[in-house]
Amino acid sequence: MYSIFLRVFAGDIMGILSDNHPDLENMLGIVSGRKKIDYGRVYLKETLLREPENLPVLKEQVTVVSSKAALIPNLTIAQNMFAIQRKTNIFFRKKESEFKLRKYMDLFGIRLSVDTPVKKLDIVQRIELEILKAWLLKHPIILLDLRSIYLSEEELQALKRYLCRYRNHECAVLIFDQNINRLFFLTDKISVLSGGKTIGNFLCEEQIRQKLLKLYLSPKAKETSAAAEKSGKKIFSLEHVNLPGLPELNFSVRAGETVLLQVPDWRASEKLIALFKGEIQQKSGEIWIGKNKYQAKGAANGPKQSLVVMEPPYLGSLFYNLNVYDNFCIARGCIRKGLWSDKKCRQSVREYIRKIFGRDISERKLSELSPGETQKLVWFRWIFYAPAVLVCADPFDSADMSLRSDVEEYLSLLAGRGTALVLIARSDRTYSGIRGRCIRITDIFQAQSKGL
Repeated sequence: MYSIFLRVFAGDIMGILSDNHPDLENMLGIVSGRKKIDYGRVYLKETLLREPENLPVLKEQVTVVSSKAALIPNLTIAQNMFAIQRKTNIFFRKKESEFKLRKYMDLFGIRLSVDTPVKKLDIVQRIELEILKAWLLKHPIILLDLRSIYLSEEELQALKRYLCRYRNHECAVLIFDQNINRLFFLTDKISVLSGGKTIGNFLCEEQIRQKLLKLYLSPKAKETSAAAEKSGKKIFSLEHVNLPGLPELNFSVRAGETVLLQVPDWRASEKLIALFKGEIQQKSGEIWIGKNKYQAKGAANGPKQSLVVMEPPYLGSLFYNLNVYDNFCIARGCIRKGLWSDKKCRQSVREYIRKIFGRDISERKLSELSPGETQKLVWFRWIFYAPAVLVCADPFDSADMSLRSDVEEYLSLLAGRGTALVLIARSDRTYSGIRGRCIRITDIFQAQSKGL
């Protein structure tokens, strides 16, 4: 980052938007006082902050609200608020303190009992309490990091009403997000970062929103997407699929192609995984596996028309009271009966096990296998069955560091057999050993597709 300009006034609700996650992270670090600046000037309440005093001064004037819990879940609202009495003299006696706390909660429109445990509150109520706590500490600036927080439409409405009430107390709110629609809904002004610099500060108007949406999908990304469409046979596609809190999903995967879906919000990723597992239905749109329409609970059957979902812990899909052969014959929770009843099938499976493990371990218990052999069993079941589509959530999280190269090899073997691979990363990570396309998905906006 080399050219950042930001000006915030009392009562402002301002959004910070970027198409690059590190830019937002660095900006949050600078404004919160966690990162030093190499050059430039920082003013707080029209007072120039000089190095090295600007960092501790900023920390004392700023509160960061994010998905990381700042409130103690097992304590009540009152007990959490009393924890700040070392820094402020507002609370001094329990009875009087609870009375004053109710008064301040009424002032901000928080309709909750002070004896409510924090663990029973929803995400918006927690945000409201953290902002109230910042106000009691006399922090004039709130940094609200929404990048990994999922909010429904009702929660967004409630949060906006609260922020509008809070701004009347001469405080400013900066909201960090990569979701264009959500920022334009919550804020009055928006500062756009790209390539390490500020490209503009804008009012939240529809014309500006449309221009920014076009900016996110670069010409290079369009070329990459077009090239992918020309190669291979389309195996898996989502057409205008809508889920609550997710963007309209439109993408396809070719035979042998790998697509990485970056879903920073864990609740959004859980919904996406549940959709692929058939546990929930989309509001609208269609999902296709080849020429067959995919429906919940395995409407598309058979190894050549199947969608398999693997999620951590991968070893949890194994049955440790069964031997290797029985585990190998169990797929998608359904017993392949033909592999037990047909002598030729049994012999074929045994030969395949002997080939991949170097010896016949069909009758051995899983407890007798090494970690590498156990992991190999998980992956080679699906290499053997060759499903049409394999969805993997965080494929490297369940693997030891020494075994990650093996997982890359297994994914490559699956792609070589024509399986369409969809990798879901519940973070902003990318996988250097995997070749394919990357699609970043936020709560309401599906970002560009680009090469890994």
